[in-house]
Formats: sequence, C-alpha cells, structure tokens
Amino acid sequence: MSFLEVAKGRGEFQMYYELHGNHDAPEKVLIISGFITPCGEFINQLEYLKQFPELQICLFDNRGIGKSGIPKSNYSSTQLAKDAIELVNHLNWQKFHCVSISMGAMVGMKLCNKIPDRIKSLFMSSTRAGDFSIPFKPFVCLCKVFTAKDIRSKFAATLPFLYTKEFLDSPSSVEGKTNGEFLIDSAMERSKRTSKTKDGNQISNSEDTSSDTSSEGVPQQKRSFPNNNRMFGTVGHIRVIFSHYMSKKNLKDLGGHGFPICLLGATDDKLLKSKYSKHLNKYLKPTEFKMFKSGHALHKEQMSEFNESIHRNIMRGIENHDILEA
Repeated sequence: MSFLEVAKGRGEFQMYYELHGNHDAPEKVLIISGFITPCGEFINQLEYLKQFPELQICLFDNRGIGKSGIPKSNYSSTQLAKDAIELVNHLNWQKFHCVSISMGAMVGMKLCNKIPDRIKSLFMSSTRAGDFSIPFKPFVCLCKVFTAKDIRSKFAATLPFLYTKEFLDSPSSVEGKTNGEFLIDSAMERSKRTSKTKDGNQISNSEDTSSDTSSEGVPQQKRSFPNNNRMFGTVGHIRVIFSHYMSKKNLKDLGGHGFPICLLGATDDKLLKSKYSKHLNKYLKPTEFKMFKSGHALHKEQMSEFNESIHRNIMRGIENHDILEA
C-alpha cells in the first residue's frame, strides 16, 4: 500500500493507492472506482487482470472514500480527474489504459479528454454524460440507506438498486446462500473489520495506526479519520454525480481521439436509465458497445463478460498503439 499527497491548492489530501503486477510490465492499467466505493470492491477484476504478465495495475481510493483523505471541498468529476492525473504522473506512466466504472467513468471521461495523447484505451460501464438533472432513483436509494436502522439494513437497502431480483435470488457460490445473502454477509464481514482508536477515529479494514512500508519501500503512516468527516466524502461524491456534465462536443472530442473505447450498459439499471448509455454510444461511437440484461453493478452480476470486455479493449489499445507507432 502507498499514499501520495495530491491536490495542493485545491483540497489537498493523502491518496491511497495500490500497485499490482510487474513494475517493468509494458502495459499500465488504471482502475477508477465509483460512487463512495473503495478500490477493494474491484478485487475480482484485479485478480482477473493479474493473470496477464504484461499488465501492471493501479487501483486507488478517490478523495473522500476508503483509505484516502477527506477534503471538505473540490468534489467534481474534473477535480477527481486531476487527482488521478497527479497519480499517474507520480508513477511516471507516460501512456496507460483507463478502466472506469459508474461515477469512475465520469471521472475517466474528463481524464481522457485532458490527456488524450497518454491514453491507450478507455473502458466505461454504467455511466452517463450528465444533464444537470437530479436523478430520482439514486436520491431514493440514498434516502433509504441514510434512514436504515442498522448497518445490515443499510447494506440490504442498496442491493435492489444495484442488482436484478433474479440475480439476488439466485444461488451463490456458497452453499445454502443466495447471491443477495452472500453480498450482505460479505459487506457485514468487511464492516466488522473496521475498528476504532481510543480517540474515536475510525480505521478501515482492521488496520492499526502503526507505521507500515509502502509498495515502493517508503515508510508510511496508516491513516485514520474521524467518523464525522466521512459525511464530507459522501456529500462530496453526491455532488460529483449530480454536477457531472459532458456536452455533445466534449463527447465527440472524446470519441475522436483515436484510442479504442468500450462502453457497457444495463437494461435493468435502477440508478441510470438505459438511454444514458445509448446517448454516449451515439456520440462516442465506441469500438464496442453492449447492453446487458442486468443491474447497475455489472462488475459482479456479469463478472465474466465484464472482465473479458476489459481485457479485450486493452488488447485493442495495444494493437492500435502499435499501428500508430509503426
């Protein structure tokens, strides 16, 4: 694990990030996670990509979530894109593949339009260009989560918004449990691993406040944050999704940069209307566009095809770059 100080002069904070794979791997992959979602949520995608030795993968926690710091201001898809650019600059990645999910794809769009010459491919799922309207269903979901009586009820309240009923009711890989029951139990287990210090600070993933060593061999201090600060991150991420906007020109510019784009959407997404994916498809003209009969969380409900689509688009990016360099 590593921490990087970013965003000086615009809500400075310590960004948590992880590097996986061979440092000398020729292909670099940046994964940008979504709304109040720590990077650990994409462990299945990470494990899938790690089987390819030519890839080095970086995951990170956006400002306001997970192990990253929680600034009180500057929450927008543009600001989060600037955070990510500081990270790839620190890693000295001259060119890389961008894999972005949900709100992370909003950030990915901004990032790729800012530094198109450094992008080899762009993967996006379950996202929208934005139109300054307030999405009703996400607002309802947030209300149910915030008013739930206990942690288990909070987790249970989110599932119908992220997955189809068919998926939640189907048997999981754990005998005797449905997918829904398994997801709740897994979330509860992660929650139990959260502890508190004597001064009331919260530490994620059962970590203490002792010193550790980063993946780069630099001593790091494990971070903890006051519980009440978490609300700044949640409200900040709400602002990101409600304020994000890409004009038709912005989208045409993004689609015209020359790198391959893969766009996945869901027909039964209760957080985003399917028309949002179709709008993106119209102006981006992606190399690959597919709508799944699925809920918002494609990375779990359609895991195999989701992962294969990521790798397929990375391979397109490699081939496209080789052609341009020839």
